[in-house]
Amino acid sequence: MKEIDDNLLTEFLEGKLDEPANREIENWYDASEENRRRLEALYCAARKQGPNGGRSRRATPPSSSRA
Repeated sequence: MKEIDDNLLTEFLEGKLDEPANREIENWYDASEENRRRLEALYCAARKQGPNGGRSRRATPPSSSRA
């Protein structure tokens, strides 16, 4: 699976990506625990720093299908 950079992950969290890009991020997220931790860390950082009281358009990172 290709490497996903933080800018793309941030756009995902902000709800700025189209459906194919969203699916790519969701598949990447499900591929490993390390990927899940990375996206969740970006999500937490965005909530602390973001506009609108730190609320991004996307409520949460995707749910893992491996739960």
